[in-house]
Amino acid sequence: MWLTLLACLAGASPDTAFPEWRKPAATDSAPVAPKTAVAPRAQEPGWIVEREHPALGRDSTLTIELTENPVATVLLWPFDHILRPAVRMTLQPFHSAVDYGETNNVVDRGLRLVHPTGDESIWLYPVTTLDGTNGSRWGMVYLDNDLLSRGGRFRASGAVSVEEDASGRMEARTAPFLPLGTGLRTTVTAGQSRATSIRVPGQASLADNVPTGAVSLGYFGWEVGIPGRGPVPHSWWDLSFNTTEHWAGLPARQDQELPRPLDSLSWFRKGDRGTDGSENDRTVGFSAGWSDQNLAGAPTAGGPINGGFWWTSSETGGSLAGFSLSGTRCFLLGSQRYVYRVEDLRPYLDLDPREIVTLLDPSTLMERLTQRKILILGFKYTHVWATNPSGPPPSFFLYPTLGGDSPARGYPGGYLLDPTVGGGYLEYRWPIWKYLDGAAFTELAWASPGWVVDTPHHLDPGAGFGFRARLDRLFLFRGYLAWGRVGMQYSLTTYSEF
Repeated sequence: MWLTLLACLAGASPDTAFPEWRKPAATDSAPVAPKTAVAPRAQEPGWIVEREHPALGRDSTLTIELTENPVATVLLWPFDHILRPAVRMTLQPFHSAVDYGETNNVVDRGLRLVHPTGDESIWLYPVTTLDGTNGSRWGMVYLDNDLLSRGGRFRASGAVSVEEDASGRMEARTAPFLPLGTGLRTTVTAGQSRATSIRVPGQASLADNVPTGAVSLGYFGWEVGIPGRGPVPHSWWDLSFNTTEHWAGLPARQDQELPRPLDSLSWFRKGDRGTDGSENDRTVGFSAGWSDQNLAGAPTAGGPINGGFWWTSSETGGSLAGFSLSGTRCFLLGSQRYVYRVEDLRPYLDLDPREIVTLLDPSTLMERLTQRKILILGFKYTHVWATNPSGPPPSFFLYPTLGGDSPARGYPGGYLLDPTVGGGYLEYRWPIWKYLDGAAFTELAWASPGWVVDTPHHLDPGAGFGFRARLDRLFLFRGYLAWGRVGMQYSLTTYSEF
């Protein structure tokens, strides 16, 4: 806990990539023009700060030089002799924590959040999403990366929403024990929603954010899979079988019900599409992918490319087949990546104003803000089709949806529902502070009945900005504001695998 708090306090510190600080000759001037650093010399009386970053000579037009006169000395006396010693005594436990981390090389390895057993392969952490809707939720995740044997994995998660909806998921994966890195995995999922919105394709304008209606929905499913390593480095494949039972009924409030009778809407002319009663779906799927992404939680280069094909058979509804393709590429536009070190905490623990002012030198801030910039390109395309067009139509929850997920952050979940859903986005990230990145993005998504978008009415543009908080190798949380044709969407979430 102490170390996590200290990491947040270290935002204004220099990186190991910065050169050492040097003392220039003293002057009596206020802010001055760039100048070449000179060799250190003896400090002259009357100066508090006489340090300058070498980068001032090339990318900054301002330096900070504070002079001390007798009046300032008198004014600073209570701080130096009363307040500072008292606060330093209060911060003594922080010194002990930093000393321990420095001695045992804990901090430089990267801070860990919660390891309840002391084993770094076991995690327990909260997850939250706040988006101003009844989908806002809170939950917990338990993760064991060495289940039963090294390389085995177990993950359990659960969440409840503001509308008292609940969901849970457990996944276990063995370590590879067959050729080509092949193993086994199994997944169990369950959930209950009091009101799942349904937006009927073509029933309303894309600018209308009011759903057609809603149903209550419960589900329970399990899946078994055979994952393996692909034929080329950094590639993988997965063969799976899934069966899921759904129960649909009336929503929690009467005013959320679908229009009655259902066949008054053309989309329901051939059946209720899973909005009433129970249904069992069985799916066989195959997926594969490749990734050269350099970090799991805070990438600066590379990215994954994934694709998959599946076939679903339904007991009461129509069967369908589908495929999807998605990819992300990150490009590091700067030349440096932030590195955390324990020495960064010292000026704040010692309450030394001379060192703190030095760390806030404009040249340091300018160099920090120009080094770690990332450009991200992403796309996603999904298409499904009925295997028996003349038979019962597929259920609504078998259709692909892109809303609420990149690249459609400007649209609510379930908004884009049609046989084809696709989109792409361009995102630019830059460092706001040590472990805080700003982000600006623009996106274009669509949902259409055919393989490609057939009319401009089906195009859904969006744009927005946000931030990401992270450690060197771990994602912590993110937030964004996005605007699309249905207005503003926002989200603050920790939902991303560490």
